[in-house]
Amino acid sequence: LREEFPALPQTVEPTPESIEAAKTAFHEIEEEFPAARAKFLAQILPEAFAVVKNAARRMLGSVPSHVAHSAHCSVMIIDTRGTA
Repeated sequence: LREEFPALPQTVEPTPESIEAAKTAFHEIEEEFPAARAKFLAQILPEAFAVVKNAARRMLGSVPSHVAHSAHCSVMIIDTRGTA
């Protein structure tokens, strides 16, 4: 998000002046931030989905050792990628 908002401070020092300057900078971008965050999340969503899907595949059919034998892991993996 740094490219979207270059006016944001690189670092915030533990001083009242630095903290107040950072607050002011963040308030200036407050209205634009949700759209930029959504754009960023859209970029990382496919990889995050893949990580969760792979973890679910590894867990499918396995039961942690601390769970009673009658319990089971039931995971439905839904592929939301296009078929094109």
